[in-house]
Amino acid sequence: MESPIQVLGNVIKPVFYPEEVVPVFEQIKAHAIEKYTDDKGFESLFGPPESICRQLARKEYESFLAPGILASVATCYETAEMTFNTDSICSFLSNYIQSFKNISIRTEANVTQLENIDHADGGGYRIVWSNLRDGKYQTDAVQLLTLACWQNIGVFRQQLNKPGSRPTHNRLKMLGILDIHVQADLLKTIRPIFVASGPFCMISPQELIEDSNGHIHCICACTLAIATNVMTVLDSEPIPFSYERMLSGTMSHEERMQMANPILLGAKQYFACLKDADLIDVRFGTVRVPYGDGHCMDLHDAASEHHRRNYPGCYRLGDGLYVNEAMKVAYSIYNAEMLVNWVGADISG
Repeated sequence: MESPIQVLGNVIKPVFYPEEVVPVFEQIKAHAIEKYTDDKGFESLFGPPESICRQLARKEYESFLAPGILASVATCYETAEMTFNTDSICSFLSNYIQSFKNISIRTEANVTQLENIDHADGGGYRIVWSNLRDGKYQTDAVQLLTLACWQNIGVFRQQLNKPGSRPTHNRLKMLGILDIHVQADLLKTIRPIFVASGPFCMISPQELIEDSNGHIHCICACTLAIATNVMTVLDSEPIPFSYERMLSGTMSHEERMQMANPILLGAKQYFACLKDADLIDVRFGTVRVPYGDGHCMDLHDAASEHHRRNYPGCYRLGDGLYVNEAMKVAYSIYNAEMLVNWVGADISG
């Protein structure tokens, strides 16, 4: 974006301008060519490295952007991004872990308290949790413990007398789930779209469904920054009731739909394909944002808040305690390898 636009009555100004953004895409392409030329694994997922991103001509992007914002659009890039099948990944991981007879999986468990076990009693940690199916409390004792619990990491660290030195925040985000009617001849055009540089908005295709009448529906997740970012709270303090209510799913369907309706209304001002879309569901989730240290947001400054999530979120606190708040999917394997090494070292003494 190169000039302000109005969305739902709000004036949204660009954060980054084309002369700042375009060189970044060129750097991405140069990096892909340097690192992944002749890499068959990379090519099988994303295609040739030189095609990792491509600047679109105006006639290409004006077909899917709404007329009201075209005058403000300076440039548009197509990237070789892929949408992860999260359900399939989670199912695979769960089945794989269950194949190990010495590993137990607790589902629908709400951890409420962590306690240090005195070294005289063998050391380790006591986990207090409630079963979400029947509300009954149970406890487990473990020698080693990894905090991978997102919004509760700060609170749990305090319970174990290992508070963080810098505040980290939990941001509650709201996704609108949309149903878009798709013509058969346009199926190949379906892809994630992200409007950036300030007026952030995104649609991400999740699945295609053909109904009994032969009509094709594309189910998409949709975000609109001015509506999606519901609230931000310190992770070292108990989660507010309103936050927990949305996250736990106890809010009524009608309330959730009313909250998310502005996402659809605002997104229609960006994307022409949403003209006849329907809002069918709402999802809430937490992201970890280490914001609030006063750094400016600068695209090229590695110390700015814009880049503060460029670390794996995996670290070792000592005494068999680890944190794995995987900030990006790309870090998952790296984090797992780090934890395996740390656990192995702690077990062997």
